[in-house]
Parts: sequence; C-alpha cells; structure tokens
Amino acid sequence: MSNGIGEIAFWYRNWGPPENPSTIRIKVAPGQDDPVTNWTTLYTLSNVTDTVFRYFSFSTYDTSNYYVRVCNDTNTSPGLFCLDNLLITAPYG
Repeated sequence: MSNGIGEIAFWYRNWGPPENPSTIRIKVAPGQDDPVTNWTTLYTLSNVTDTVFRYFSFSTYDTSNYYVRVCNDTNTSPGLFCLDNLLITAPYG
C-alpha cells in the first residue's frame, strides 16, 4: 500500500474442529523484506473456534507502514483458519 494502511476487513472462521482453536494475527511493517522482529502486531483475534464465517473490520490511519500480513499463530493455538473476501485499503482523511 503506497500511501499506508487504512481499513482491513475479511470474513474468517476456524478450519477444523472447535477443540483446535486458531489465533489470527494482523501484522504491519514499513518494508516487505523487513525481518520478523520489525513486524508490529496491529490486531489479534484469539481463540477462534467458530465454524461459521464471522466478519472482521478494523480501521486505522497508518501512513508509516505499507505491508500487511495475516498470520496463523501456531505457537499460541494449534488450529487453522480460513479467510474470505480480504480487503485492505489506503488511509483516508
């Protein structure tokens, strides 16, 4: 995102049995080749057990980070997740 990050939205669900929850982390960084230590966690969805899709939307005005990652934190939870209709927009004001 050449102007930064504005809104992040998507539909999500757990991809497996409810007893294996997942943890979704949204991370941002100024450069795509930045080391893992430079990626900042913007938002965390913990203990995702829903087997039906839920909607997530997060608005921000971040003009210093240009890259977004949506990660499965398997160190926290053993489960997998599914995303649909991912939207990432530039900030507006």
